[in-house]
Amino acid sequence: MGRWLIDGNNVMGSRPDGWWRDRAGAKTRLAAEVARWAGANGRNAVLVFDGGPDDRILAAAGEDLPIRFADGAQPD
Repeated sequence: MGRWLIDGNNVMGSRPDGWWRDRAGAKTRLAAEVARWAGANGRNAVLVFDGGPDDRILAAAGEDLPIRFADGAQPD
């Protein structure tokens, strides 16, 4: 089975839901959605965002969805 590499900022940018008014909130919502999708479908996924780590995003993703950040800083 392969791994899904999801560009979180690209996905957010494709959604006309006002994400630009609350980028951190949009990242958090997307992380939770991707975690649910991956868990429900048995997908091995990694979600990547521009910028640095944010505890809210990591908490929304849970333990089973790895989150990476393009600035190179990674959560412990």
